[in-house]
Amino acid sequence: MPIGSYIGRSCPIVPPLQEVVFPRPSISALESAVPLVDDRPLACLADKLLRSEPVRIVFYGSSVTAGIRCNHKRQRSVNFPQQTVQLLEQIFPRSNVTIDVYGYPGASPSFLRACHSTLMRTDAADLYVIEMTDNLADGYSGVGQSVEALMSSVQQRAPNAALALLAPIPQRCVRALKRMKPFQHVPKDDASTLRILREDCFSNNTVAASFEDVGAAHSVTTISARHLIREELFDKPAAATATIGRLHYDAVHPNGAGNWELAVALEHAITRYARAGSSSQRRSACSVRPAGALEIANIFAPRKRTTDAMVCAVGEELRQYVLRASGWTYIVERNAQGLPKPGYIAVEPGSIMDLCYRPELKKESMATAGLHYQVTVAWSLGYLMSYEHMGQMRGECLSQVQGSSCTCGSRVFNAHWRLPVSQPHVSRLKLQIHYGRKDATGLLVPRAAIGADAAAAASMCPCIIRLTLLNETSSNGKKFKLVSLMSGFYTGTIVSDAVGWAARYDLM
Repeated sequence: MPIGSYIGRSCPIVPPLQEVVFPRPSISALESAVPLVDDRPLACLADKLLRSEPVRIVFYGSSVTAGIRCNHKRQRSVNFPQQTVQLLEQIFPRSNVTIDVYGYPGASPSFLRACHSTLMRTDAADLYVIEMTDNLADGYSGVGQSVEALMSSVQQRAPNAALALLAPIPQRCVRALKRMKPFQHVPKDDASTLRILREDCFSNNTVAASFEDVGAAHSVTTISARHLIREELFDKPAAATATIGRLHYDAVHPNGAGNWELAVALEHAITRYARAGSSSQRRSACSVRPAGALEIANIFAPRKRTTDAMVCAVGEELRQYVLRASGWTYIVERNAQGLPKPGYIAVEPGSIMDLCYRPELKKESMATAGLHYQVTVAWSLGYLMSYEHMGQMRGECLSQVQGSSCTCGSRVFNAHWRLPVSQPHVSRLKLQIHYGRKDATGLLVPRAAIGADAAAAASMCPCIIRLTLLNETSSNGKKFKLVSLMSGFYTGTIVSDAVGWAARYDLM
């Protein structure tokens, strides 16, 4: 099995696939989990497999895609991307399938959307499998928008590629059926279990439902893990806890049997196109795209946000946000394995770097705003944390007197911790950016630019964030390293885990 990029836990595939003891899901379960749509790009992929042409598949997602372990309680627990390819190679023995896996534990849907150009580096694939859990998910419609935006971006990068959406079983459903917190007090009777199934597992406002609805609306194949076991759960509610325990280690991660069922469902989605239709029909699918395939029209109403921009800048991309720097230097360090680790570094107390944040205001917000307008956003800084040699940095917003039009609380970032590892951490500054205009017909500009001519107003930065290296330290060192800037989406603690995972594999 040729493996290209693998960001995750690649498991040794021993014993051979034929010796797997897990049963295959029934045909009715597979058809329920993978509804048939007019997916011409996937039919084209099936034809390439039949003709033994080289095929590349990209998997992009969270810890479900990355995998968390290879062996557990004597189970053969191989990640579903690897098992999918092994299944395809068994059905198409002359095939030449290569996989790239980009899995980031802790990644939220909005994080995966905003950072895909950094986190998923394969531009020429035949199939992109997109998976998202409900990590920090911002509701049914918010996830739907992230999925649709990501689909559009992927199709711009690889116009002829097929897409497949993989929706894991919702965490709330697994917790409820296992009677984990906050469901530990729910009785294990049939009536309570059936209520959980209706309200927590098969509700129409979950992350899984977003995937299913987006796929149906855009004729994109969707693999829904919850529908793989729907019939079994409703037929035998008394055994629901055992059923979900058979598939999951915890509330999130599939075990050996769970990975196996995801792989079989994805293989089924592909191979049924090889079994259906004629060779000429499948080949015609490779040359004819559905009308408007590159224009994913949102089926979800846009969220009420004041800005459109989502920022996920790492490495060289950081340079475009730096207005001036004194004592800070852009450097590409290398770790013990020789992987490059770029970022801005300061070691002398008093070193100053000014960053410009220029949000892209929505046109409708600008049109309806009065003489005064304020935007509140979070500006997240990713910086290296380590157990030695690290210092402290102050982040603050410059005032209108200094040419900026934003305010925020001053905050000290400490890059030292006691953990015996070195990896990026994400912390935030909450910004209030102030805009205004001379009169009701004037242009909306940063408050500091009111009264300036149009050219001068356009050149002024709405929000300048100053980073200053302090003399204080808790590690006897003064080094500070900025590695990423993010905005436009929520970056909670588990997103720091995803950033650290990316850094481990030379992506941040």
